[in-house]
Amino acid sequence: MNLVDKASGPMQTILQKAEKMAGVFDKAKAGAKALGVGLMLANQAAQGIQTAANTLNSAIEPGVKFQQSLADLSALTGQTGAGLVQLGQQGREMSLLLGGSAADNIESYKGILGELGPQMAENKAAMASMGAAVGILAKSMKGDSVGSMKALTTSLQQFNIDLKNPVTAAKAMTTAMNVMAAGANAGAAEVPDIAAAIKVAGVAASGARVSFIETNAAIQVLAQGGLKGAEAGTALRNVLGKLGEGRFLPKDVKEELKAAGVDINILGDKSKSFAARLTELKKIQYDSALVTKLFGTENSNAANILLRGTVALGEYKKAMTGSHAATDAARIIMDTHAGRMDRAKALWENLGISVFQATEPYLPFIQGSAKAAVMVSQMIPLLQLMGAGFMTVVPPIWRFVFAQTASGLSVAKNALLMVGSGLLGLVSFSGGLVGATVAQWALNAAMSANPIGIIILGLVAVAGAVALIISYWDTLKVWLLAIGKFFIENNPFYLMVSQIFRLFPGIEKWFTGLWDRITGFVKGLVGKFKGLWDTIAPYLGLGSMKVGAIDSKLMVAGPKEDPFEAAAKAQGVAAKPVKAKAEKVTSGGSKPTTVNITIGKFQDSININTTNLTEGTNDVVRMLEEALERVVNGVSQGVGIV
Repeated sequence: MNLVDKASGPMQTILQKAEKMAGVFDKAKAGAKALGVGLMLANQAAQGIQTAANTLNSAIEPGVKFQQSLADLSALTGQTGAGLVQLGQQGREMSLLLGGSAADNIESYKGILGELGPQMAENKAAMASMGAAVGILAKSMKGDSVGSMKALTTSLQQFNIDLKNPVTAAKAMTTAMNVMAAGANAGAAEVPDIAAAIKVAGVAASGARVSFIETNAAIQVLAQGGLKGAEAGTALRNVLGKLGEGRFLPKDVKEELKAAGVDINILGDKSKSFAARLTELKKIQYDSALVTKLFGTENSNAANILLRGTVALGEYKKAMTGSHAATDAARIIMDTHAGRMDRAKALWENLGISVFQATEPYLPFIQGSAKAAVMVSQMIPLLQLMGAGFMTVVPPIWRFVFAQTASGLSVAKNALLMVGSGLLGLVSFSGGLVGATVAQWALNAAMSANPIGIIILGLVAVAGAVALIISYWDTLKVWLLAIGKFFIENNPFYLMVSQIFRLFPGIEKWFTGLWDRITGFVKGLVGKFKGLWDTIAPYLGLGSMKVGAIDSKLMVAGPKEDPFEAAAKAQGVAAKPVKAKAEKVTSGGSKPTTVNITIGKFQDSININTTNLTEGTNDVVRMLEEALERVVNGVSQGVGIV
């Protein structure tokens, strides 16, 4: 016994020290765990707030861009109030119809009004038509709405379309859209190349009374010969300018043309088509020296391309006349997966615009609060570390180290006593093992007496009852319905209402009308939800997304109506008074006419490179004669009259 006491005493001391150390360690672990949980929660809160803020910003981004575009449009055109709202609504409708961004459509409107004038906004239907034309043509230009807008507005500007009349401008833009798209389909020049060429040659073509279609056909002929864009426009402008000189051509060139059988008057006859003028000039097609002399070295290649391409010119013209190439191409492009996804994106962006417009007054507060919450939540981990660092982690660690030192001494002191007490502990362990075996036998007996079998039998009985109900369900259903019908028909409330309706038919009629209105409202509500679903379902992959009537907004010229031809005729009418005045002057009228011709400078300087003085003098005389002849001939055209 004395040995046991001496062994057990130190052992108890060691165990107590170990328990204290374990307690210290558990406290440190609990503190660290609590701190870790706090840090994790704070981080999750920060991430959650940041995610919500980012989601909100993404949702309203289309609305922010749309509002900015409308503000720019208002600043440019002076449109405000209901007019500006209507333009914005047209832009949103156009994005749903054609795809793309509503803000981009507003940018197109801004470009149209900037190029053609703010008066276009006075007619909303015309603006919608021009916006649709830009969007449709952009489909053939890989979505380049800015390039499409510039191509169409340039065409109208260069061909002197009446921009004071928005309807005329809208019809002309629809025509230009289809003509350029048809040319791009049939020829080698794409729409940007066509626009660049028209920008250079459009005014010259309009002045020479070459139609818009023939101008586009000539551009395609030049592209077929390797001249595109501004280079083709420059070449066409120079060729038209030379053909327009007519009898004002140099004397030697006129003589050569006359000798070749070319009627100079036909070359400058604006009443004839461009093809007819080129056909007359084909008589010198194989006289390269005369072609070069007539057009100059820099333009001879373009002239030869046009002269040999008169047949192709006619084919291109035929392909462009009455064409719907732009709308046809847009339908094909839109009826693809990419086109459908573009319209789906437009739908969600329009929803974002609606969300922005509904929440705009509160957005500064919401966004400011979100930023503050994110900042605070991000500061919480730092504050927790600073507050809990010494209070939670440092004291337990210090106590743990101190306890470790004290227990080390105790272990060294009682090491020998532990050996003896270990032997006694082994005997005690054997006795405990025997006791555990007896306890296990008792547990097995208790498990054998568990009433789980009775519970299983009860579940089997319930299953049998359910099976019985299912077997006789038809009979049971009839019985239940009969009971329900009996209670309904013999319900005192039902009997009372029936008697009231018999005594007062008007009340029954009123309730019947009320019921019809309620059911009608419900049916209408269901119909609206169905319509909304039919609109949204295709975007969710639950139905087909058919291409809508993309040409429904377009203003189209009639079968015998050509806005470009009307502009050319108006230009010709404006020039008639000058011609009439010139005819009166040259005919002498009924009274003697005195014509005073003032000859100023023919040319600032004449540089003659020659090795023969006599030849140089003859050249000077010839040039003076030709210049004087131009001045005299100009009298008959009302030019040079003082």
